[in-house]
Amino acid sequence: MDTKQSLSELIAQAITSSFPQVENLPSAGEIAGFLEIPPEKEMGDYAFPCFKLSRTLRMGPPQIAAKLAGAIVICARQSRWGATSTFS
Repeated sequence: MDTKQSLSELIAQAITSSFPQVENLPSAGEIAGFLEIPPEKEMGDYAFPCFKLSRTLRMGPPQIAAKLAGAIVICARQSRWGATSTFS
């Protein structure tokens, strides 16, 4: 399994565990399609645009990112997870 697929599965687990009452959440396959490569290397290897969940969750992207970052289980291959905001 490649890194992008592993990451999308971790994000899918974090979404379903963080928002169990919400229906129509994206699958790991859909999440893999949402993943982007950030414009700056310091922002990490991949980025998940949380605004894609804003309407469904009725929350702002920074709040979604913070909740997901807290829910993601860190595995040995990833050295650091976190929420990075592009909003000022």
